[in-house]
Amino acid sequence: MPAEKNSESIDKILPSVIRNLGIEQKMEEVSLRSRWREVVGDAVAAQSRPLDIRGGLLFIAVGNNVWMQEMRFHRRRIMERIRDIFPGLKVEDIRLVIEREKSEG
Repeated sequence: MPAEKNSESIDKILPSVIRNLGIEQKMEEVSLRSRWREVVGDAVAAQSRPLDIRGGLLFIAVGNNVWMQEMRFHRRRIMERIRDIFPGLKVEDIRLVIEREKSEG
């Protein structure tokens, strides 16, 4: 039982340690990347991926102009989902970039 008691203590102090180290935002960013499908849905997730968050801007890669337009159409809904799922993540706007596939060779 002592091991269980120690792990309970770690569970209680870990969030404050993470905050004190200043890595809470980065952990949220990693979580956003891993849960992207949950945020935007299957169809959109298949055609996009979050790249980075800088200065409150979430940069999202899309495959082509059609998906860039589609993402613009859903921008508000995506922002709301991010705020609902990741309330600690500081995303104020979205920037879309077209990500070209790398050619082999």
